[in-house]
Amino acid sequence: MPPDSIPSSNGSVDTDVEDDDCVEDDEEAEEAREGEELAAAGAEAVGAATGAEAHLGADLGGGVELSSGDEQPPSARHAAGTYVVWTNGYFFLSDHPDQKFLRIQMYRHWCSNEQMGNHQMSKQLSPSQFGEERADPRITKALLRAWAMWRMRLSPEWLAAHDRRNRQLARGEAELERDVRALPGHITGEPRADDMLKNWAPGVADRL
Repeated sequence: MPPDSIPSSNGSVDTDVEDDDCVEDDEEAEEAREGEELAAAGAEAVGAATGAEAHLGADLGGGVELSSGDEQPPSARHAAGTYVVWTNGYFFLSDHPDQKFLRIQMYRHWCSNEQMGNHQMSKQLSPSQFGEERADPRITKALLRAWAMWRMRLSPEWLAAHDRRNRQLARGEAELERDVRALPGHITGEPRADDMLKNWAPGVADRL
């Protein structure tokens, strides 16, 4: 692991980027509201941004409570300008082109003690950390998706409460593996990013 990436006690990788668990300014608050609306409508697969299929219905199964964010996704995409480029129904990844960082956040529905808890709710990374152009942050997006899967595993009781959550996690890891394989170089092609991927999605990294 590079010298500026130090394993932390909670299993994540501490870097010079701070996690931001609070949505404070007006723009980010609006983004969070949009995320909640999406969670209420269902987990939306943004195929153009991630290659994810919008066919989770059969896997997620029936008996899902509406407004939980845990139901089968509609095929519609976010309206232009909302900057949400990926979601799995539990987290949404935002890419504001005029900002340095990309951020992934937990939907507010899942931020209670009865769900995944009100800690480790968001992560942000800068494409410049990995030598990426801001206009093409493929490694950064992959790492933030890996972080979301790591965060889901931090709540094992919540994860085990419904089989559909494990199915969604498995699907997310398979899609992440496919997208990382499409990147040039060994694993991601960037040593620091490789270390983060190995930490957050070791199963995916081991198969690459």
